[in-house]
Amino acid sequence: MASMMRTLVVSLATLAIGASMACDPKVASPGDEDAELDSDEDGDEDGDEDGNTSVATSGNDDDGVVPGTSMGSGPDEPDCEGGEGEACPDLPPPVMHAYAIRYGDLPPIDVETDTGGSGSGGDDIDPDTLILTISTGTDDCDDPWAALQCGQWNVSVKLPPGTEAGAYALFEELDATQIATGPADESGECWWGGGSLEGTIELDSVVGPIVGRIVDAQSFDFDANVEFSAVICE
Repeated sequence: MASMMRTLVVSLATLAIGASMACDPKVASPGDEDAELDSDEDGDEDGDEDGNTSVATSGNDDDGVVPGTSMGSGPDEPDCEGGEGEACPDLPPPVMHAYAIRYGDLPPIDVETDTGGSGSGGDDIDPDTLILTISTGTDDCDDPWAALQCGQWNVSVKLPPGTEAGAYALFEELDATQIATGPADESGECWWGGGSLEGTIELDSVVGPIVGRIVDAQSFDFDANVEFSAVICE
């Protein structure tokens, strides 16, 4: 009887060891970057206490960026001031916005020292004229005279009271102007200039947002042929 009990205990122990080996997690062999660990009881894929998942970025087509994590910012940018033949990433295009402010609501400005802004002076302008500005600068309804930074531009058009939808000559009919700045040099300085803007503006709507486009514009070193939707400042 005692012999049978010992045999039964040994058999049960053998079965327990076999079951334990079958449930043990697989371990990645050295140098195997594609191997993954099975999930533990908490659902963590790498055994971290906080549940984060470690991700290998080598050979990843999306530069190692993994949705839902802050890891994988991509490869280092090349040194643009380095040796010859090194490619530099293109700068993002400037963001264009448009707004229209009543001329009588424009704050005063020192036109002799400012390098930005929308519209031009003139005591003979009806205060109800809307100054439509299309810009890539920081100017807006709250600060229409914000100076342009290097590589920015704006276009200003005067819309007298009663202006309706239609096509108009930019300079001849609406006294359109332009201001532009060049790229920054090694010292951070850049050229800037301004003047009249010739071409055509096509207004689809002048009620609510002012919607339209500029065509055949003769602008400086930027493309003023754009579509716009301008908010009306209150």
